[in-house]
Amino acid sequence: MMFVLFGTSPVLAQKKSKEALEKEKLEIQSKIVEAEKILSETQSQQQVSIGELNALNNLIEINKRYSTNLDNEIQLIRKDISSVKNRITDLNQNLDTLREAYAEMLYVTQKTVNDQEQIIFLFSADNYNQLTLRIKYLEMIREARKAQYQKIIRAKVNLEKEELTLKEKTEEKRFSLNNINREKSRLDSLNDEQWIVASLLVEKEKDIRQNIEDYQKQQEKINKLIEDIIREEIARKKRLE
Repeated sequence: MMFVLFGTSPVLAQKKSKEALEKEKLEIQSKIVEAEKILSETQSQQQVSIGELNALNNLIEINKRYSTNLDNEIQLIRKDISSVKNRITDLNQNLDTLREAYAEMLYVTQKTVNDQEQIIFLFSADNYNQLTLRIKYLEMIREARKAQYQKIIRAKVNLEKEELTLKEKTEEKRFSLNNINREKSRLDSLNDEQWIVASLLVEKEKDIRQNIEDYQKQQEKINKLIEDIIREEIARKKRLE
């Protein structure tokens, strides 16, 4: 807020009466009181503005730390995803090996079922117990391979689920990070605006102080003029006496 001052010329002021100068003095005093009131309000606004700036800076700092933490979490999750993918690749290789072995086992089993020599081999056991053990042995091998195959299939499914979960977490973190970056931009914009407001308030306070100082100087001049008039009146009375 700018005040327009109408300075009193010493030559014109000397031609004014004491009452006019007293009235002008009161008007200037009123302007000083009003200016001091506005100055006090401006200082209060400055304190509020500074408080808001500090709060914004704190929010920006917290936002920055949180964003850094999210970045670190995303990097760790990406490493976990890479590790899971490597494990899936290894399991797929094992699955391929097991599929080949399992297919060969089925082929051999089917072949030996119709193979007369294999039947002779089985029944060439010395006794029934030995024959039963041979059959159970072949059955155990087949079941063991089948169980191992199913185990790796389950492990692969679990790893794929884990990979999907990690990807979802990564997207959630990335979404949160984007929100934080948008909030950071908003806070930076507010911070810039708040700095502008604070600068304007500083300039306003400077102008008001200058106006008060000018009013006070004008008031001092009027006081001097009033004192001069009083001295002249006293001198005139003495001359009349």
